[in-house]
Amino acid sequence: MKRLLVLGGLLFTLMGCTTAEPTAPPTAVSATLPPASAAAPPTGHYYLLNESPPMIVEVNSQTLQEVRTFTLDGIIHPEGIAFVPNADVAQYGLFGLPPATNGGYFLIAIQPDATVHVFDVPLLGEGDGRASSLMVLDVKGLKEDASDLYYRDGQLWLLASTEGKLYQLGLTAEDGRIPTIESYKFKDLDKDLGDMEGITFDPNGLLYMADDPNKTMYRFDFFPACTATDCDPAWTKYEAQLEPSGLLWDARLQKLLVVDDEGQLFSMDADGQNGTIILDTAYDLEGITAIWPSE
Repeated sequence: MKRLLVLGGLLFTLMGCTTAEPTAPPTAVSATLPPASAAAPPTGHYYLLNESPPMIVEVNSQTLQEVRTFTLDGIIHPEGIAFVPNADVAQYGLFGLPPATNGGYFLIAIQPDATVHVFDVPLLGEGDGRASSLMVLDVKGLKEDASDLYYRDGQLWLLASTEGKLYQLGLTAEDGRIPTIESYKFKDLDKDLGDMEGITFDPNGLLYMADDPNKTMYRFDFFPACTATDCDPAWTKYEAQLEPSGLLWDARLQKLLVVDDEGQLFSMDADGQNGTIILDTAYDLEGITAIWPSE
């Protein structure tokens, strides 16, 4: 059952490096995968990741109204989400996959076993839908607790909160494993970094990270070069009402978007000021990505 909620004058819809052995046999791309469609996916939407039950919630970025939901079959405890458009699949490659039938692939990070699942979500269908994992990959060098993903322009990043590392990953896969290009320890960024569960970059390469239990966001202006010397954050911001679990830089709004475990979507300026809850839902949100017209 859906109901309406008004916040701030806006109308919303509310609804209730060693190699690790794989924890499960990697699965191959489905042999029955249909040929890729030339149609483009919907654009201008946020895609919010709900942990339980696993699903993606499509939200119009202008009206902030829920559009559809997509059930993610075959996974438990998803924690991170990223979208790779077909143009990037063609330009950079993505684990040997052909272009997706729905304009691109969603990558979903699973918390317990740190696997990355590839989904071709039925964005071109009508109404709500279901999607099954096409491919399951381990991350070479990562043992547990994948907590967020970020993708843009051929770069894939993954947070591993228990290990206290930020991984830059390759876009190939061998024997069911994604190679690590580089990894960075949280303590080399800032000694106060704790259970980091959110990551994003802005178009200028500024790194934003979020600490869930400590309710704090960070911005680093000179990553990764600063890891050779000192990576003092440009700012830290504590928000008592948030448990930040996923981040997205919205270049159109020039704002940092934050989702939290209690179902809130929160925005703040690039300097960490003017934090505002812009959407409140009944979901258990763990990640956020978007599809823009340029993609």
